[in-house]
Amino acid sequence: MNRRSVLKKYNNKKILLKIVFLAAMIILGFSRFILHDQKQYADTSGDWRLILVDKNHYIPKDYQMNLIRLSNGKQVDSRIYPSLQKMFNDARANGLALFVREGYRTAQDQQQIMNERIREYENQGYSKPQATKMAEKYVAIPGTSEHQLGLSVDINANQTKCSSEKVYSWLDNNAYKYGFIKRYPSNKSYITGIHNEPWHYRYVGKEAAATMKNQNLCLEEYLKKYNDLYNKDFFILSNKEIPVDPRIIQKNFRKICKANDIDATFHTLRHTYATNCIKTNIDVKTLSETLGHANVNITLNRYVHTSLDFKKQQINKIEPPIKP
Repeated sequence: MNRRSVLKKYNNKKILLKIVFLAAMIILGFSRFILHDQKQYADTSGDWRLILVDKNHYIPKDYQMNLIRLSNGKQVDSRIYPSLQKMFNDARANGLALFVREGYRTAQDQQQIMNERIREYENQGYSKPQATKMAEKYVAIPGTSEHQLGLSVDINANQTKCSSEKVYSWLDNNAYKYGFIKRYPSNKSYITGIHNEPWHYRYVGKEAAATMKNQNLCLEEYLKKYNDLYNKDFFILSNKEIPVDPRIIQKNFRKICKANDIDATFHTLRHTYATNCIKTNIDVKTLSETLGHANVNITLNRYVHTSLDFKKQQINKIEPPIKP
């Protein structure tokens, strides 16, 4: 191989490495904000009955509702009250004794419930991270609970008069007629992220509830099918409804590097990214937060590696002393 061919191959590798570095810089430098740090808030501009809140869609801080107090002191959004009362009247006419155990909750209420569930698992010997992960399968993260919308109720049986099974069965077969859906059925946990809750009913309106019941859809599936809720602009390198798995990005990155004899890892690119940011005078505090570091010392001491040329440039910035 002659010298020109070697140089051409070397230059091609340099170009490819720059492309790979740019992609990694975008992914590693900013995906933390897009996919983790920045909360994605629920869209409240459309039909209020179909607002989706879950671990990926937080309730906007300015969300407002008019609450009405039930006879047992629980509260719900006043707009669902007529349908809720009609459903309860008909259920009672069928010999069922039921009541609203939970309605509207504040963020503080939700946090207390979460803390109590976490403590339960910790008392069973689980670590704090393990207990938290397990608790989140049953309790919504504060800010993502439908109870905070005032549109959901937990309905229980008065077991001195009838069984929970009878109440849950009647609700499962009839709640949709009044605009309510079983929000977290057992066969949809892989979508909703919440385990089976036969007592938790959410108001979505009669038309949507009937469609979901007839087509066996949960709210997420209904919105995906009929409302095109999912905004693809929030996802990196994917036209699907979920972000690309980081492991896939790493696998493709290694494949490109191996095919072109490039010795680089994602972590070395983080170091390069940090160094180049400092060279271009990006604020070190901003850089540290972007990289997810606890403080700027980690960024400066572990991630920034200045070259000899850069050091010379910095030294040359010093003004020479004025000669007398």
